[in-house]
Amino acid sequence: MKSYVITVEDLMDNIGAKAIKQALEDADEDTAVSINVKKKLVTVDTSLPVEDLFEIIEEAGFTPTDLELI
Repeated sequence: MKSYVITVEDLMDNIGAKAIKQALEDADEDTAVSINVKKKLVTVDTSLPVEDLFEIIEEAGFTPTDLELI
């Protein structure tokens, strides 16, 4: 598993955070997600490829703009 911090500039509230968290966890049951709405950061521990993470967030209706491996 790898850990990533993804910036999602259009993340504005807890409703959006829940949508992103649910979408990522639905894609892989072993994925752990934590979200800081104020900082617009999504932290993901997952074995999913980076491309999938961006696609899942986009399909949830949001725009990931930056990713950092931690």
